[in-house]
Amino acid sequence: MQGHSGTILKIIPLEPERLVDCKYKNMKDSAKIITASLDNTIILWDYEKNDIISKVECPQATEMTACAFCYKSYLVASGHEIGNIRIWNLEINSCVLLKFS
Repeated sequence: MQGHSGTILKIIPLEPERLVDCKYKNMKDSAKIITASLDNTIILWDYEKNDIISKVECPQATEMTACAFCYKSYLVASGHEIGNIRIWNLEINSCVLLKFS
């Protein structure tokens, strides 16, 4: 199984009981884990099947320094060394860049 090629920065276990109302088919029905790595990838894992559900890669070569999951929106936010923030939708593998520099 292929995962990250760099050091794991963050591991976020998702609580299944908090995902009941989630409309994203990839998020509900079983335990999930999100991992973020210094290789600039974020992976959504199916914990029970040990499979990758979704993998997104930051298109810009800036080191990821932080990552968090929001249960209200089911989105992931990543912080980067140059001060930018990306908001990721793991259901459709896309992101929005918020520039602060």
